[in-house]
Amino acid sequence: MIIISEKSILGSKSDARFIFNKIKADCQLLVNKNMLSLDWLTETTNEIEFFGELDFSALTIQEFNLIFDLLLNLHIDNQVTDKMQADPRFVEQKKVA
Repeated sequence: MIIISEKSILGSKSDARFIFNKIKADCQLLVNKNMLSLDWLTETTNEIEFFGELDFSALTIQEFNLIFDLLLNLHIDNQVTDKMQADPRFVEQKKVA
């Protein structure tokens, strides 16, 4: 399952594994650039392997929005990005003309 927050949970274990496998390499790059917590990536890897859970609930505002951008750029599951946009941590990016 995919946990956006304590009150917003969706999908199945296979959905969580599929999405995590798509973003894992990019997440590692963000960790290398100190933009994403290594602890979160390590814990999430273990949670995916053992429980099939992809948990975004502990992410900071910055990390949450970085993950949102990854999902959006990879055209992954509109249900997930829709739920993320409804989360208070979501910050809409202003486009410069």
